[in-house]
Amino acid sequence: MNTSLMMNVITMQRHIFNVNTSMDISTMMKILTTQLGTSCSFDSSGLARNEPTPGKH
Repeated sequence: MNTSLMMNVITMQRHIFNVNTSMDISTMMKILTTQLGTSCSFDSSGLARNEPTPGKH
């Protein structure tokens, strides 16, 4: 078997795997950031509405 051909195949497979991994991490980070941003803004507005102001009951 041609060694050069085998190395090309291995390199291509490794490159494809790395691209898929980085895309998955990027997608996961976007989802996580969106969820955290939504939950934080919801918590802040909820606390501002429902919690009494300190010193004024």
